[in-house]
Amino acid sequence: MWFAQLVAVLKEVHYMESRAYENVPSGALELYARRDELRKYVINLELAVHFYNRIRRTVLEVEYPLIENQLSDIDNKLLQAENSFTWNSPGTAVTMTTTR
Repeated sequence: MWFAQLVAVLKEVHYMESRAYENVPSGALELYARRDELRKYVINLELAVHFYNRIRRTVLEVEYPLIENQLSDIDNKLLQAENSFTWNSPGTAVTMTTTR
């Protein structure tokens, strides 16, 4: 997942800063300045993925009709977020919390 790429960038910038590396790209420094916020986002996204996949994996065939509409709503929200959502979108934390 691309979450891992974000975490890798944050680790690399941390390493560069700890070694007093002078040529750290400004975009990387901007991400690093938001590391706590971004780390919370990644944790929330990983939890949401875990819960969603667990439901999809474990729901019984007889149970599926009972939650089909709810899963469809979740799928629509996720698709909308996937197409229009960024780390800089207004209300990112609220959106992640309510989606989870």
